[in-house]
Amino acid sequence: MPAVSGESGPATEGQELSPDERAELERLRAERARLRGQGDGPARRQRFSWRTPVSIVLIVLGCLLAPVAVLSVWAGNQVSDTGRWVASVEPLIHDPAI
Repeated sequence: MPAVSGESGPATEGQELSPDERAELERLRAERARLRGQGDGPARRQRFSWRTPVSIVLIVLGCLLAPVAVLSVWAGNQVSDTGRWVASVEPLIHDPAI
């Protein structure tokens, strides 16, 4: 088998592996097979963190409270500012239907 560029070891096909190199090759092949076999087994149980439900609750709460907060700020500015309140209600005084 030809060597891939950048790979250490024998570069020619005619050269045999030394016993140490052969042992290392077999060890690496066994390790690769073991690691590939781990993915085929039953799925590992993922840890369930408390952060997930808390973050979901906080995101939903924020989405529900954001429109309420905007409406509250608008209503508070409209009612608490006397000049703005008069400017909003004054056209009703001049309407004969009311």
